[in-house]
Amino acid sequence: MPRVILASQSPRRRELLRRLGVTFTVCPSHVPERNLRGESPARYAIRLALAKAHSVSRRYPDCVVIGADTVVVYRNIIFGKPRSPEHAFRMLSTLSGTCHEVLSAVAVVQARSHRRFVDLDRAVVTTRRLPADHLRQLAHKHQDKAGAYAVQERSDEVVKHVRGSYYTVVGLPVHQVHHLLALLGIPSNDLPEPDDIVSAAGNAGR
Repeated sequence: MPRVILASQSPRRRELLRRLGVTFTVCPSHVPERNLRGESPARYAIRLALAKAHSVSRRYPDCVVIGADTVVVYRNIIFGKPRSPEHAFRMLSTLSGTCHEVLSAVAVVQARSHRRFVDLDRAVVTTRRLPADHLRQLAHKHQDKAGAYAVQERSDEVVKHVRGSYYTVVGLPVHQVHHLLALLGIPSNDLPEPDDIVSAAGNAGR
C-alpha cells in the first residue's frame, strides 16, 4: 500500500486524518494562497487543494498526497487567513451575526499512476453577534484560520449553528476524504457528526 502524505501543517487536519485511522506523514506544500481575478470561491479552493497536493506529489511520486483548502465566503467575498490582528478583527466584525458559507476542498493525488481525485463540500455557518471587545480578544487567537475563528473552540462563542458538516468548517471534509482514499484502495474510517452544533439537515444522508 502506498505511503500517505498530508500536504498541510494544520494541526486540525492532522488530528482529523488520525481519527480517520489513516497512517500518514506530514509534508507542507507552501503554495501561495492568492485568488485569481474573476475566480469563484469554489474554483479557488479546488485549485489550491490540487496545487498543494501536486506540489508535494512531484517530490514523492509513489505516495498518495492529500491537499486541502478551506475558505470562508460572505457576500461572495473570500475570507482567508488574516494578515494581522487588526485584519482578523475586521473579519470577525464583518462575519459577526451573519450566515455565511465555508467551503473545504480536498485533492488526493498519486503522481506515478497519474491518478487524481478532487471534491468540495459546503457548510453554512450562523454566528452570534458578539461585542467588539470580545472580538478584539479573539482577533489575537486565530491568526492561522480562515475567517479568524475556530468552530472547535466552543468557549469563543462565535459559532451558533452549522448546517452541513462540522468537519468541513474545521478544515477537512472527512466524508469526502474517506471516499477519495477508497478510490485508491486506502481504507479509512468515517466520522459521525457532532449533534450539538450541526443541524439534523446537515446530517441527512451521511
